[in-house]
Amino acid sequence: AEQVVVTAGADDALDRCCRAFLGSGKEMILPVPEFEMQRRYGEIAGASIVSVRWKDQFPMEEIARKVSPATGAIFITSPNNPTGQTITATELSTLAKVARNSVVVLDHVYAEYADQDLTTMALECDNLIVIRTFSKAWGLAGCRVGYAVTSASTARILTSAGSPYPVSGLSLALTERRLLSKDSGFQEHINGVLRLRPILNTYLVNQGFETTDSQGNFVFADFAGQVDSVQQRLADQGVLVRRFAKRPEIQTHLRITVPGDQQSFDRLMAALHCALGTPVNIEQERSNKEHIT
Repeated sequence: AEQVVVTAGADDALDRCCRAFLGSGKEMILPVPEFEMQRRYGEIAGASIVSVRWKDQFPMEEIARKVSPATGAIFITSPNNPTGQTITATELSTLAKVARNSVVVLDHVYAEYADQDLTTMALECDNLIVIRTFSKAWGLAGCRVGYAVTSASTARILTSAGSPYPVSGLSLALTERRLLSKDSGFQEHINGVLRLRPILNTYLVNQGFETTDSQGNFVFADFAGQVDSVQQRLADQGVLVRRFAKRPEIQTHLRITVPGDQQSFDRLMAALHCALGTPVNIEQERSNKEHIT
């Protein structure tokens, strides 16, 4: 218990990390594209942001070169939001050693959808903080319940960096009930996303769009010159996707959430067929699903 800090969603945990370990004269190393609130909290804390481009492979060597006495924290989102890319256990352990005089914050809120859960590493590295949430796979976004797992000494620092009563009793009670529930549909949802994600990814690749190797509950694709029209055509059908128009490095990309149930997924696929002007081949779609299953 002394190694867990319960927070008002994962955002509160991120904010606490920035308040505790960053400030004027400190640097925050941030692989980009990143979850945008990390940069915002770092800037509010007064830190300088050192951006490192995360392309196909995790930029371990470049991050290591950027580590300096001014480095206060390195923030990693894995699976990354918005790309879905991941850091390996070996890379995370190496990074914690390279930045031994700083903290490494792993934003791990999509861990349930990933091939590997790295949370237990937080118990082995004194300078590693892993942040989790009940807002994603557990479906309790409105409750605002997250938590940080770290060493007992770091947990005490994070506790003092925020409000003493961050989460309401009602939210905590509902979260506990969700954890203990045997019919919550949690695993069914996870399995649905894992089964349907490669179908959506394969479809987009077959249509000529570049995607990343996502381990989140979404697929991230570059629609290039079609991004505006595709987003609007999907919206016209009541399907909302995430656009990053103000971020130059990913402004032609869309992040498309993978529904965990078949009916919603079929609706998404029909909307994409319409938006892209491709014929709907029901038999082929069924064959693809059966093959992947």
